[in-house]
Amino acid sequence: MLVGFAAPLAALVEPALAADGYSADRLALDADTVRALVRARPRVVVLDCHPYMDARTLFTDVRGAPELADTAVVAVGPPEGPEVPGLEVVRQPGRALDLDRLLQAIHRASGRYAG
Repeated sequence: MLVGFAAPLAALVEPALAADGYSADRLALDADTVRALVRARPRVVVLDCHPYMDARTLFTDVRGAPELADTAVVAVGPPEGPEVPGLEVVRQPGRALDLDRLLQAIHRASGRYAG
């Protein structure tokens, strides 16, 4: 599940996720994000962490939902993104995104490999 991704970036990420067997559904980043994730119960959540969002609170709320306790979470964010236990973080300088690094982070977070 892609959360907070703008359409152009999602259009790049979705095919890569689908090719690796992941669902590439999109979800808006808003006040209902955590409730929507609880309803959807995705295997993996990939969050596009915009500099203006309160990422630490969102991550804490996601980890605080018992229904999402086993959900792999990957944050794609600014170089100064917050560190939250149980979260795989992919730093992206500027707005460049390395799909290989993202897929590796998703695989690590979901337990597909430990590399």
